[in-house]
Amino acid sequence: MPNPNLNSKKTRTTLLVLLALGGATACNGGAGAGAGAIDGTNGAVASHQNIDNGTQSADGITLALRYVSYLNQDGQPVISEARSRQIVDRVNQIYAPCNIRFVLEEYLPVTPKDRGLEFGLSSMSDIEPTRAAFDEPNRVVVVNTGAWDHSSIGSANAWTAMPGTSPSGVVLESDVAENAEIVAHELGHHLNLDHVDDPANLENPIIYSTSTFISASQCSTMRQSAQGIRSASLR
Repeated sequence: MPNPNLNSKKTRTTLLVLLALGGATACNGGAGAGAGAIDGTNGAVASHQNIDNGTQSADGITLALRYVSYLNQDGQPVISEARSRQIVDRVNQIYAPCNIRFVLEEYLPVTPKDRGLEFGLSSMSDIEPTRAAFDEPNRVVVVNTGAWDHSSIGSANAWTAMPGTSPSGVVLESDVAENAEIVAHELGHHLNLDHVDDPANLENPIIYSTSTFISASQCSTMRQSAQGIRSASLR
């Protein structure tokens, strides 16, 4: 049974359970979804002592990001450019042991209706068109939308296309847009990482604020994917 005291709507705590489905990864959340909790305001507090510092390489890898933020009806972004850059900085701290970093090369505020899209996703069929609208081979794409209709989509609040899938990219709803650990987790899937059964690991099926460990083999997988199928995004 979920802990009734963990309520994302009342305490700004995000509960996550992550499920891999076919060629994409669905990230589930919301009150009652699971027992692992990340504070939505202070989630980026994990210690680097949980990360494998033996995986450093002399060959740094930098991947360019296109960071898309939907604008609401008042013209306000789901996540601001300044906050997006803070999130990317935190992601880079998590990825530092792999000597992989991301650079926010393009911040793109978008009025979704101008692209024939809705502010929030209402069904699973909205996910692929959302990715397709912003897909770009020369950048890794992260799209931040409004709230999703969970009565239709289920508890998922983030989807990532695994390497080789087209259109590619990460799609996050507003409830998790500011959680750097979730963004880092999703980018791991984008670079071909699967889930692992280890609460300290970045790809654990339930994400905690201390789920930041990246193993040497995971670093190797991501570096190979970055230099292979995502090589057009290298800078």
